[in-house]
Amino acid sequence: MEPVVSGLIAAILTLFDIDRVFYVPKKGTGKVILYCWWYGFVLANGLLAVVLYLLLVELNIPSGTSPWGRATLAGFGYLVLIRTKLATFTINEKDVPVGLELIYEKGKEFAFKRINRIVREARTAEAQELCDSKSTTNELVDRAELQLLNDSLLSDAQREETMKTITAIVNDKKIEDRRKRIFIAHYILTGKVTNPALFRRS
Repeated sequence: MEPVVSGLIAAILTLFDIDRVFYVPKKGTGKVILYCWWYGFVLANGLLAVVLYLLLVELNIPSGTSPWGRATLAGFGYLVLIRTKLATFTINEKDVPVGLELIYEKGKEFAFKRINRIVREARTAEAQELCDSKSTTNELVDRAELQLLNDSLLSDAQREETMKTITAIVNDKKIEDRRKRIFIAHYILTGKVTNPALFRRS
């Protein structure tokens, strides 16, 4: 049971990390593959935490610790240990870590690239569908405002700042209506405000 606890702790922490980075669209043709990469990465981290727990048991580290304490230590300590640098070398003006972190980051990059590609394509399709909908720009703004008002995680200051940005985008005559719709659609789908300067014509 203790190895399972170690694996669950590491897996949950990894899941939190992925969820913080990626937005999962409601639609998308590659959802099965997406979740295979998503939960495959989570499972891999959980299994490696189990290996760490078994290694700690074999070496009796730390000595005198209860099985549950060692399981907890392995679960939380795995993600710390895996990011450990033995040394850092500078190659072509870039810092290259040497140690477990290098292996972990390469594996993470490999999985995240594939997750990101699927998510990006699905998110683009959703945004395109929203932009091409029969809703007027003002109706999209109304939807964005309602979403903003009902977001319990935002403070009043964040709501005010976001609303100012949306209003500035809508009233900016240098931005084409189509680009305004793209901006608003992106906010509706992700809850993130993009720099308005990216949408202005040069």
